[in-house]
Amino acid sequence: MECCTMPKFGINRAGGIGMRLICRMGRRDGWKDWFYFTTRQRSGLLLLSALCVVLVAVRLFLSGHASDGEAPGPERHRELLAMLEELRERERQPRPAAGHKEQPAQRASAPCFAFDPNVIDRSQWMALGFSEAQASSILRYRASGAVFRVKADVKKLFVVSEEKYRWLADCIQLPDSLQPAPRTPRIAAAEISPPVLDLNVADTAALMQLRGIGPYFARKIVRYRDALGGYCAVRQLSEVYRMRPGLLDSIAPFLTADPAAVATMSVNHAGVEVLEAHPYLSRSQAEVLVAYREKHGPYGKKEDLKKMLLLTEEEIERLVPYLSFD
Repeated sequence: MECCTMPKFGINRAGGIGMRLICRMGRRDGWKDWFYFTTRQRSGLLLLSALCVVLVAVRLFLSGHASDGEAPGPERHRELLAMLEELRERERQPRPAAGHKEQPAQRASAPCFAFDPNVIDRSQWMALGFSEAQASSILRYRASGAVFRVKADVKKLFVVSEEKYRWLADCIQLPDSLQPAPRTPRIAAAEISPPVLDLNVADTAALMQLRGIGPYFARKIVRYRDALGGYCAVRQLSEVYRMRPGLLDSIAPFLTADPAAVATMSVNHAGVEVLEAHPYLSRSQAEVLVAYREKHGPYGKKEDLKKMLLLTEEEIERLVPYLSFD
């Protein structure tokens, strides 16, 4: 193998290192030196590779759980924290002497008693065959906000194996599954009969209890009642603006009108303005009523109204309940 020699004169330390590098690069097998690692370097690379593998495995494990259709929620986080706490407790516990083995049958032989996992304390968990560290882990899990609602929730505990759960299942005072709350049968709207309302007394709030009557129609009904002086009959609602026959037919069974509550006006004393304000009289009709009264004297009965020849028989019958002949 060729050797690169350097002159012994006029070369300082830095220059010597540079010459050696140039010589090393000039050798045919000099590239191998770039891939040479010391023992400590090799150990560091192995440790770094192991960490990378662990991180990739954890990543795959978590993504696999998330892809099952349910992202880890607070319940899963609490379970993981309990697992970590359990591992820490195990590290703190003194290791058993060499050759000593815990007999599984000893724990399984502990008596099982009826219990609610949401309320029992550490000593009761230990009485069920759990170690002190395991009981503490369960209490921390419960203190984090976890609640056992059904028996199978106990199986979520890291310290409860499948065999242990089968042994405890009959003693857990929880339901096997959550039963849906019984639904109160809903009464159809048609089965609820609203109270019968007096049109001459009911206000807008009471009228709005009727199916199909909102604020608009309620106000219209009250305003027309005030203009008339009261309703003599339920069918007078057909005179309310925009009242549909179908709507009137649906609410009529729940309405009544007391004619005794109607306010009247004296046909022998009321002026033109008072008579004209009534929805059943026009201004010309009011003027003729007053003029006829002044010329022929007061009206004595409804038949006297027919002498004017300005009101039809139907109009007189509709108007008479609102007139007094005193």
